[in-house]
Amino acid sequence: MATASSGVFVSPDEGATWSAFNNGLTDLGIYGLAMDRAGTFLHAGTGSGVFDYQLGGAACVPDVTTACLQQGRFRVSVGWSAPSAQSGLGQRLDITGNSTGFWFFDPTNVELVVKVIDGRPVNGSWWVFYGALSNVEYTITVTDTETGATRTYFNPQGLLASFADTSAFGP
Repeated sequence: MATASSGVFVSPDEGATWSAFNNGLTDLGIYGLAMDRAGTFLHAGTGSGVFDYQLGGAACVPDVTTACLQQGRFRVSVGWSAPSAQSGLGQRLDITGNSTGFWFFDPTNVELVVKVIDGRPVNGSWWVFYGALSNVEYTITVTDTETGATRTYFNPQGLLASFADTSAFGP
């Protein structure tokens, strides 16, 4: 037999602190929790039924063309286009928890590296950096899954570029 807890608790800092998240919950005896695949809803099973919570943003779910950085807070994807009329989505190559690579034509040939750094202690913002290893046209899309804010970075055909946005997501 399952044992009930005393409500739902969330941690914004990987378990260092916890706070109750019981908005609208009338029965604090929780027997089960589930989240939908998109990370949009949390379902809490209680003795009185199931309560659904809509969460702030859609969680990042990594796949072959989507990278999730900073414990899934940021979703990163890339669309590219070559002069030969080829185009597609960059294929993800995991590097670290805050950086990812993408390949366009061959999995042994990295075309682009993107990283998201927590610069909040310095200027209150999350920082986005990218470095091109190709002069192919591409557009990088970075989404803060917590706030829903999105930044796009465009690199035109023929330009080999790197960029630093030290105020990408912040106050």
